[in-house]
Amino acid sequence: MPTTIIPAANIQDAWIRTGAADNNYGASSAAPCGVAGADYRRTLIKLATANIPRGVIVGFRLHGWRQSSGNSAVAGAVQAYVIAAVNAFVFGTADGAVQAGSVTWNQLANGTPGTAWAGSVGCSTSGTDYVADASPPSMAFDPFTSGSDVPFVFALNPAWATAWRDGTTANNGMLLKAAVEDANKYFVFRSTEHTAAFRPWFEIDVLNYTPSGSTGNTPRGGDVVEHNSYEDADAQNQWISALQLGKMGLSWKNVGRKAVVVYGLGDEFDGLMGHYRSEKESEERACKLALRDLQVEYGLDFVNDGRK
Repeated sequence: MPTTIIPAANIQDAWIRTGAADNNYGASSAAPCGVAGADYRRTLIKLATANIPRGVIVGFRLHGWRQSSGNSAVAGAVQAYVIAAVNAFVFGTADGAVQAGSVTWNQLANGTPGTAWAGSVGCSTSGTDYVADASPPSMAFDPFTSGSDVPFVFALNPAWATAWRDGTTANNGMLLKAAVEDANKYFVFRSTEHTAAFRPWFEIDVLNYTPSGSTGNTPRGGDVVEHNSYEDADAQNQWISALQLGKMGLSWKNVGRKAVVVYGLGDEFDGLMGHYRSEKESEERACKLALRDLQVEYGLDFVNDGRK
């Protein structure tokens, strides 16, 4: 399954706090979440939409490092939420200083009068400042047992990356905050401004269907699907889907509102079959199963283009 790595160079982050509510922290090397004393801290993070891969996204993860110092030595969890479309902001380039136009705890864009958060200060109102989520992605942490930084992997919702890429949800990034914001329970992560070895990155898994020239993941006329092998030779128990057909190197052409599959080399089914070989199934049967699944999945009809 192909995996795309989105490095720190294509990520923006900043943190906001009650303790310096008009300061911007877009250039800080830290990314804290939780409460230090009475100082509430939250992190905002965003990956570049242009770097989100095509295809059906089935995995979406944030990798990073938890800082070994400055943390409460207790267990806890951090949750992630999608920041609402109404809260577009600038991450800023200050490190604990006032910067006009950049995000702070008090304001979406610092200034006089500036721009207020859509709901309340600190990106705090569920359903207004961030998308309400009854079961948000959550990352649990144990207390520290050593003085070394600890790597983490935060499993996120693949649908978020898909919606940002396809434009169905504005990409204003994510809000990271402690699941329970208790006094003196906080976590400090390394940010994109830290030394290279400790910067965060995103990882996205896709099924290997990457059409060019279309929107979304449904085959359309003119799409050319990249070729890749599929190593399961037992076609009898495989329900060959449109995504798997993409791995066979098929191309698509318009025939009015329908589609024609142009399959290519060698004998009648060689180009279509690719690596789908089986002693239990004839090539013709496997081909028909594949086309039938496409008909069911997308309501397509097929005609022979006359060459094969």
